[in-house]
Amino acid sequence: MTKSSASTAKAAAAKAAVPSTRPAAGKADTPVARGKTKPAAAASEGARTVGRVLRVLELIASQSEPMRGIEIARQLGVPTSSAHALLQQLVNYDYVSAVGPERRYIQGPGLALLAGRVRAGLQLTRVARPVLEELAAQTGENVYLGVCQAKGIAYADTVEAGFGVMTRFPMGTLRPLHCTSPGRIFLAFKVPPSQLDSVLGPDALQAFTAHTVTDRARLRRLLEDVRRDGYAVNEEEIVDDAYGVATPIFGVDRSLLGCVTVGMPGVRYRTRKKAAIEHAVAAAEKISQGMGLPDWREVIRSFRP
Repeated sequence: MTKSSASTAKAAAAKAAVPSTRPAAGKADTPVARGKTKPAAAASEGARTVGRVLRVLELIASQSEPMRGIEIARQLGVPTSSAHALLQQLVNYDYVSAVGPERRYIQGPGLALLAGRVRAGLQLTRVARPVLEELAAQTGENVYLGVCQAKGIAYADTVEAGFGVMTRFPMGTLRPLHCTSPGRIFLAFKVPPSQLDSVLGPDALQAFTAHTVTDRARLRRLLEDVRRDGYAVNEEEIVDDAYGVATPIFGVDRSLLGCVTVGMPGVRYRTRKKAAIEHAVAAAEKISQGMGLPDWREVIRSFRP
């Protein structure tokens, strides 16, 4: 090696020995980058877990015989321990049942109940649609189909009528319980009076407008009227100049399935309230009959004191 070559080699070695302050390619080493990476990783892991849960349910639902956990893990392409962790959570919620000494897995009662609810919701929408169209034509107003959920009623379908100036409510969103006509239908026909405060929670009832009923004693009296009359009203309690009339839909087992709602502005509500109520009652009665209930009015009478 020449003297010049030796000097060059020493300089290169010295340079290599100095730690680099530049992050390696593909690595985010700044605090900002690290902050972005963690939520993204958590979201990715959450999506992967949801995907695995759905695949487990689909797999078990398609089988006629109980499956071993190791076989489920193999078909999912995941470690056995991961499959067992998912299965245990599904067992806890009754979507999957473990049977026999080998703990093989089959569909649980929760999965069957969920399927039944989905079918009932689809049937309700199918039965209600022509009635909603008829109701919209009769009233000239926007009408909505509310479907009963665990914690309230959400709109699942709507027919917009000729006037078309009403506020459009989002589908699938629970309506506030204390100050909307669907919410009061739920409280009146789904919640026992003794459980009302528990369902509403300990906080003060929210006032959306100057007309919102926030006094619980007054709300209880209004719910008594709803049970007696078979309909609920909302008079500017959620949106100024927006009025609503709702009537309950019952199933063959007399349980609350949802409601029909007619939305109106004040200028028409004040002169057409009675007709809107009559049409909405007739619509709820017709839909209930379509769901297998022979006598809607008898159910309403059973809620009266």
